[in-house]
Amino acid sequence: MKKKIFITLLVTIMTLALVLTGCAKTNVENIIEDMVSDIGDAAEDMQNNESNDSSSEIVDGSSDTVDTGSVSTDLTPAASYERFLDAKTVGYDSMTERLEESSELFMTAGMQLLAIAMVDLQAIDLVFVNEDPAAGEAAADMMGNSDISINFSGENFGVSYTNATSAKYSSSGKYDAASDSITCVWTKDGEETLMLEYVKYGKGYAAQYYITGDSDVSIIKIIVDGDDIAIGMGDVQERPASIYKSAPADLTFVNDCASVYIIVDGQGTSMVNGEETQF
Repeated sequence: MKKKIFITLLVTIMTLALVLTGCAKTNVENIIEDMVSDIGDAAEDMQNNESNDSSSEIVDGSSDTVDTGSVSTDLTPAASYERFLDAKTVGYDSMTERLEESSELFMTAGMQLLAIAMVDLQAIDLVFVNEDPAAGEAAADMMGNSDISINFSGENFGVSYTNATSAKYSSSGKYDAASDSITCVWTKDGEETLMLEYVKYGKGYAAQYYITGDSDVSIIKIIVDGDDIAIGMGDVQERPASIYKSAPADLTFVNDCASVYIIVDGQGTSMVNGEETQF
């Protein structure tokens, strides 16, 4: 089971790296590369330490291998978050391909989309919340964290740890398997920094990030439905209405944001500060 946690974590980090496709080299990418290196080294060490156990498991048929065909039915926050990122990457690919056709628009939109990837890095500890909390704690420990606590019971889950710089992080949320929906709040040293909610929508997901603290953007809304994608971002004065367990009706979910980028059936439209552009 520990191997599965590490594989999920590695896949999630690589998905975040794909989100940055088409953007300039940044410190965020360097962070991702460092995380991938750390996880890879840790996984290799763990594989060497468990080689004898794994050989005996193969003989009796009880090997803890990853069933790639079962990911869609894995009812844990970790697996749900991986599915969410996979769907969002499909939408980002669609958006990036179209934006690249307009260099001026891509420069503006590309930086804003990069902000979304940075927000996803804050939510990375969702991959620790699997069916085996001990394995999740081991994965978090391998990333240099301490005082780790992970719980997942019924609809509720939570993660807390101290990182290498002695900052204390925690997250608490709910996961509904029926709607493949998560609502979660993150804090750093007791101060809220982020709320993420998402819910299954068509072939993908609808999501919203509410960001507190120092940020140029306080709300990000996303709907991904296959290759169709709508992204909105801007500033709000109040926490948005919850979408936990309740998907928005359509892509107009993002229309109340200052910057909006939409692709439907291959046609792109942006609305930034009241100025509409087709791409």
